Amino acid sequence: MAIGGRALFASTIGSDNVGLGNQAGLNITTGDENICIGFGSGLGLATGSNNIRIGDHNGEKEDDTIRIGSAQTKTIVAGIFGAVVLGGTAVVVNSEGELGTNPSSRRFNAKSNQWTRRAKRSWRLSRLLFITGPTTQTHLNLV
Repeated sequence: MAIGGRALFASTIGSDNVGLGNQAGLNITTGDENICIGFGSGLGLATGSNNIRIGDHNGEKEDDTIRIGSAQTKTIVAGIFGAVVLGGTAVVVNSEGELGTNPSSRRFNAKSNQWTRRAKRSWRLSRLLFITGPTTQTHLNLV
């Protein structure tokens, strides 16, 4: 479906593509199931499938990629801050704005769990104060 001047203009054998806006998906020739919204969105995309472009002109050949915006320097998404997600993973952003996660090392987690068990055992220790001889020197020992 193409709505807008020259939207999906070059599409030859691509199927199920959507171009909404002037020149949206202009150069897509053979990709399938791409969505381009906004003036010139997906302009750089010639082939590739399953992409979503909203106000973005980059990406020559990509698959399964979402690109939103091209010149913005700030991103605000409502409903994230303060929302609790059980069993979630921290999200990181690289210098190109790509979102992802840092998988943690199973080896590190195993060692961390061992340390936690040891620490819990040490917390159960009792403090015992020794005063030795006529000096004012004291010793604190854990038992």
